[in-house]
Amino acid sequence: MQSLINKLTAYDKIILFLIGIGIFVTAAAFGWEKLHYGFNFIDEGYHMTESWRLTQGDQLLDSTVGVLRPYTVLNSFIYRLNPDITLLGFRTLQFFATIIALVVFGFSLAAFKKQYWHLPFIFSLFVFTGLDPTGMISNLSYYTYPHFFLALHLSFMLFALRAEGLLLRRLLLIVSGLFLWGIGFSLLYLNAIALAPILLYLFCRKTGFKSYSFAFSDLVFVLTPFAIGWLIYTGMHIRTFIPSIFEALNSISSFSIYSKKGLLASLQGMGGYIAVSVVIFLAYQICAKKNYRWWVAIPAGTALSILTYFIIETSFFGLIAPYYNGWFGRPMWFSSLLIAFILLFWIANSGKLFLRKPIDADVELGVLILIPVTLVSACNIFFSSLSGLTALHAAIPTVVVLSNEFITKKSHQTRKIFASCIMLVFLLAPFYYTTAWADWRFTYFDVVPEKATSVIKEGYGKGIKTNPIYAQLHEWIEEVSLKYSNEDDFMISYVISPMSHMIAKRRPALDDTFIDFSTKNLFEYQNAITTMKEQNHEPAIAFVFERTPILFPVSLEKGTVRWPQKQFTFKYSNDPISTYIKNNMVFAGEFVISRENDHVVRCYVKK
Repeated sequence: MQSLINKLTAYDKIILFLIGIGIFVTAAAFGWEKLHYGFNFIDEGYHMTESWRLTQGDQLLDSTVGVLRPYTVLNSFIYRLNPDITLLGFRTLQFFATIIALVVFGFSLAAFKKQYWHLPFIFSLFVFTGLDPTGMISNLSYYTYPHFFLALHLSFMLFALRAEGLLLRRLLLIVSGLFLWGIGFSLLYLNAIALAPILLYLFCRKTGFKSYSFAFSDLVFVLTPFAIGWLIYTGMHIRTFIPSIFEALNSISSFSIYSKKGLLASLQGMGGYIAVSVVIFLAYQICAKKNYRWWVAIPAGTALSILTYFIIETSFFGLIAPYYNGWFGRPMWFSSLLIAFILLFWIANSGKLFLRKPIDADVELGVLILIPVTLVSACNIFFSSLSGLTALHAAIPTVVVLSNEFITKKSHQTRKIFASCIMLVFLLAPFYYTTAWADWRFTYFDVVPEKATSVIKEGYGKGIKTNPIYAQLHEWIEEVSLKYSNEDDFMISYVISPMSHMIAKRRPALDDTFIDFSTKNLFEYQNAITTMKEQNHEPAIAFVFERTPILFPVSLEKGTVRWPQKQFTFKYSNDPISTYIKNNMVFAGEFVISRENDHVVRCYVKK
């Protein structure tokens, strides 16, 4: 038996490839089913509403922070092509975008490395979670678009570097540059990605890579689409774009989550995760490098994998605070593994790169992939409220480089590589399982799947499985909106309930649909009311949620949830929005969630 597993033959790799395909297809089937679970009034509603409103006459630059998130322009094209698309339809598009990214990236890696057998296995998690492995929102947003474009940018870069004809190489580099621009267009601060091909060119020039070349002319062909894309877009909004950026930055600087204190607290929360993950990764790598026989490698890998699983499940035996209220604890462990690997990669190889020492082909590939990955991850970590968790939005290419450390490095080809392969499986298994489990159970602040006993029959949420209250609330908002307003009327919905606009199909009256009194300055809303009046966008209907319509997970294992406390009391509140509604609108009905806790959604209409 030992002689059969000392070396993986071509036949062995085909068998492993077919096994991986089976795992991939199974994960895809479960991922498809997952799309149907969970309705989300908050973040997902914001992503959809901010895009849809652009098809109803609003402008991107009208929104306070919309200018920083131009991805809404991309989503608005989808709404224009299919005005009747539902929430499930958008999730389906994201699902197929994930498959496209994985297949194209897989083919480019196979063409570049001539290695393919391990790809279905390492990609299997993502066909389940989609482009957002955090387990939050399986939709097209400013998190998933960059992940999609990053995979395609790298894919066409790899195709170009192996292209035989000069014309084909340049065409592929141009396409790669278009996707590079797409990353920055998804989220404005991600335009730091333009540094990636520049850094790659400098490394190639100074170090003299052997497995591929990237000349100055290649750099020009990659950056030209990026520059032209922004010149065209900026030229279309020459008088308003730059001023809007400064206005938006000034606005978000007042949000508590973006304060220096808030950002430092978020960064400190990921330190323990990363430190433990560094030790975990090194332990697996040490075991992989040992010349174990199969009967030693399997027990060693099993023991490490079981230990890793319990570290994740217990948050390092209770010594590390569960990340982000415990909602994202498990995916944070996977994210911290990727961050730890990126740090270790650059620590191990930066000296060689700067001292111009020779490096092997796998490191050269790692440099090509991890330069943009590092830039995207660093920007997201420092500028997103989710902090370290956002490294998962560049996870697909990161896992590729990580896997190369175990199965395709030249140094492994002169030894038995069985231990390396088995260690990769044992390393990824606990992270993949716990991340997928958390994604299945964390249904966008809804109930767990087995308690989603209602299906939304009609309207924007058609086909979504959710809890009875959400389903009835969806139906009530539809009915009241049809009764008291028309399709071209304006609407207000708060607090933090932007999905109501999509249910009612009524255009937002305010430039901000994510109305949150707990983090934003009320002065901003006074300005929003003033702007609303100046633009003649006064609402015909308003929905007042004193509590955010969200179900906080108490225990993912038990499937228990709770409603949040009141953020404000409408009757006594003097905030600008409530004051406007009291003075200009009349009560028209209510949806009762609980009389005992005064949990009621109220509807007001224009006098």
